[in-house]
Amino acid sequence: MNNSDLPSLKRQLQLFIVLTLGFAVLVMGGIWITSNRALLEQEAERMYSTQAEMIGAATKPAMMFHDKKLATEMITKLNANSGITVIRLFTFDGIPLAGFPDMTITSDNVDPGFMKGSRSVFEDGILRLNRTVFHKQKPVGVIYIESDLVEMKRNEQTGMMIIALVITGILMVGFFIAMRLQYKVTKPIISLAKLMNHMGAKQDYSLRSNEPVGSIEISELVSGFNHLAEQVEENFAVIESSRRALTESEKRFRSIAESAPLAILISRRSDSRILFGNHAASRLLAPLEILRLAHAADFYQNPKDRQILLQILSEKGELNGYELEIKTANGQIRWIALSMLCMRFEDEDALFSAFTDITEQKAFQERMSRANELLEERVRERTLEIYQSSQALQQSQESTRETRDELQSILDNMVDTYYRIDARGHVAWASKSVEALVGYDDQEVIGIPLPSLLAEPTDFRFFAYAMKCSKLPVMHHETRLMHKNGNVVWVSVSAHYTYNSKGETGGIEGVIRNVTEQVISKREKQDMEQKMAHVQRLESLGVLAGGIAHDFNNLLSVIMGNTGLANMKLGETSPVAKETQNIMTASEHAADLCKQMLAYSGQGNFLIEYVDLSKVVMETAQLLDVSISKKVTLNFELSDALPSINADVTQMQQVVMNLVTNASEAIGEESGVINISTDVIDASYAELYSEFLDEALPAGRYVVFQIDDDGCGLDEVTRKKIFDPFFSTKFTGRGLGMSAILGIVRSHNGSIQIKSQPGQGTTIRILLPASDGVVKKRLDFQSVQTKEKQRDTILVVDDQPAVLAMATAILESMDYSVLAANGGRQGVDIFRDKHDEIAAVLLDMTMPDMNGKEVFAELCKIQRGVKVILASGYSKENIFEQFQDVGEVSFLQKPYSSEALQNTINQLLYSTLVE
Repeated sequence: MNNSDLPSLKRQLQLFIVLTLGFAVLVMGGIWITSNRALLEQEAERMYSTQAEMIGAATKPAMMFHDKKLATEMITKLNANSGITVIRLFTFDGIPLAGFPDMTITSDNVDPGFMKGSRSVFEDGILRLNRTVFHKQKPVGVIYIESDLVEMKRNEQTGMMIIALVITGILMVGFFIAMRLQYKVTKPIISLAKLMNHMGAKQDYSLRSNEPVGSIEISELVSGFNHLAEQVEENFAVIESSRRALTESEKRFRSIAESAPLAILISRRSDSRILFGNHAASRLLAPLEILRLAHAADFYQNPKDRQILLQILSEKGELNGYELEIKTANGQIRWIALSMLCMRFEDEDALFSAFTDITEQKAFQERMSRANELLEERVRERTLEIYQSSQALQQSQESTRETRDELQSILDNMVDTYYRIDARGHVAWASKSVEALVGYDDQEVIGIPLPSLLAEPTDFRFFAYAMKCSKLPVMHHETRLMHKNGNVVWVSVSAHYTYNSKGETGGIEGVIRNVTEQVISKREKQDMEQKMAHVQRLESLGVLAGGIAHDFNNLLSVIMGNTGLANMKLGETSPVAKETQNIMTASEHAADLCKQMLAYSGQGNFLIEYVDLSKVVMETAQLLDVSISKKVTLNFELSDALPSINADVTQMQQVVMNLVTNASEAIGEESGVINISTDVIDASYAELYSEFLDEALPAGRYVVFQIDDDGCGLDEVTRKKIFDPFFSTKFTGRGLGMSAILGIVRSHNGSIQIKSQPGQGTTIRILLPASDGVVKKRLDFQSVQTKEKQRDTILVVDDQPAVLAMATAILESMDYSVLAANGGRQGVDIFRDKHDEIAAVLLDMTMPDMNGKEVFAELCKIQRGVKVILASGYSKENIFEQFQDVGEVSFLQKPYSSEALQNTINQLLYSTLVE
């Protein structure tokens, strides 16, 4: 829409004010006229009512006696008011008596309605009024009057004129006020509009408005405009400065890029359109006028290469030295070394490419490769020829010199080193590659005794003795040389005897090849194979230990449960009480052995929580202080600012106890010191390496627990076997402690390292992943009797008849009613029939027909909130992880005693959780 088609604010304000005032005046005038007319009508009615009463009083005798003549005379005399146009007199029974101006009236002129009372009616600008005349409170007649209200109409016209004059005056005043108001309101706005138009047309942002204002709103508008103009002026100044800097930068870039010897292309990332190319790129690919209209993808020999380059850029952000095959505009195939990165160029996403032509270099490499192969073949051929014709070469000095020069040239270009040792065992000559092999140049190495170049000087005697005995050339004998910088170099030596003219041995000559990398790779492979075999053996033993511990737990549960029942029935005074207690003690020791076997198999972490390792170490070591040798001193260096770890406190205590005890026993009866320290480090992959674990732990933040002793130490054979189950340097019957430690460390995703030498003590270092969690207070269950204990019913589900019988006997001795189910399916059927009577379910985890998880799911379908105690020899944490998506359960660790079963039942049915 054109601005000229819009009404101005000035005209809108004028029209709005005038129309508003006009409407208000018209409404007020209408109200005034209406109210004034009503007042005039009331006044006329009052005045003519009084007139009628006066006429009625004067004509009352005529009405009483029905005297028409008297009535006519009286009306004629009394009609002094020119406003009355019609007067009629009637008797009360309706007989006309007189009329004005028509004196002749008949009964047809009589309105019966006037006989019924006094009435006043304004109709068609005429007032019609009738009044009843009374004499001694009796009606004697009726007076009817009509008036054209001429006076009232005259007064009404006068009022209308006054209203018109008032409205005209108010409109004029309103127009004047509107003019003044629009001037004050629109003048600053018009001034701002003109200023803005001038600012936009002239691009002069230094202009400001100084127009006086008459209101807060206009003042804020002007102030906001001035502030906006300042910001725009500042922003334009910054933009202009940036534009100039960008222009200068682009000029410098183009100048540098144009003159650079390196080929440079900048292409649009979306469609590979070339945005810039320098002269070097033009010389290699195409003329500039063609290059700047082309796409970078046109020059790829393989179109898929561009997608490969974009994928590498998206992953790494840049590309350096990528070798690529391209085709030029004239169809030539060239090799380039390409470097690329992403950038913004001319406000577009672009790819910056810099490359050099390596076609000649690639061709040279291929020629060198072929020449090296040819050279090696020639060396082999010439070496054989030289060996076979050595006698003929001695007869001709000139021929020998030429052949020697040729051989020297060949040997100088060999990667392998050709050497000659004299009869004294000193280096007589070596090819130039000897410098790359041992660090001595071909002149410096002459005269050096061969044993001084060997890492083990005795190797020379064995080598010389072997050659002397066999009298045959030695091929590919591996030995070690000492480099000039002190490093050891593995070499493959081929050698044969040389003879003088008399047929006597003159020395040794041959070829040496550097095989350090091959030897290291071979040894690393052997070490890895040994380590994998060791780890696989430990894992297999771990699986076996876990299975044995699980089955043994079921047997121990029966033994411990029945022993507990026997103790309760026999009492403390029984003559066999001591023997039953010994059975219970031995069973508990066997249970501890099962826990160690489970820990070794990696299944012994019962409750994972945030743990302060320094606190656990201090508390455990202080408990051991009374049990270790008095000659051993414990030295603590525990970090106070140690982050927490996710661990089982009991297993961490077991690790500390076993290591401190082993360190004390390693010191023996001598005086010694055990240093115990904790720390936190940012461990690299190399620092986490352990030869006893096959998992490659990720680098990161780890908590370190280290224990050092100055005891007897371990030899290499003992150190490698230290974690084998039942291997022990102590008396028979020990050996699961260190195996359990390895299982605990493995289950906590940690690493363990051991350094030890005989007579120099042992250092054991354990690294565990640090956590960001906060160590919380331990929560315990406190028994609270919430109701009077009843004879509750317990459902026992187990597939082992001995365990089932033992649990049933224990629960019945605790005054519980017991339902026994042999297997999961039978347990579900019993619960379906009698779930209203059952208070809790003791459920075995591992059963052949239905496992514990499947049984629990079926129980929950029958009754929500069923109380279940899971009994298992495996980890509580592993068990709970399987039930996260099913529901909440309690846990009872196998093997369990009667007291443990009773406490778990009471805790489930009659206890609350407290700190």
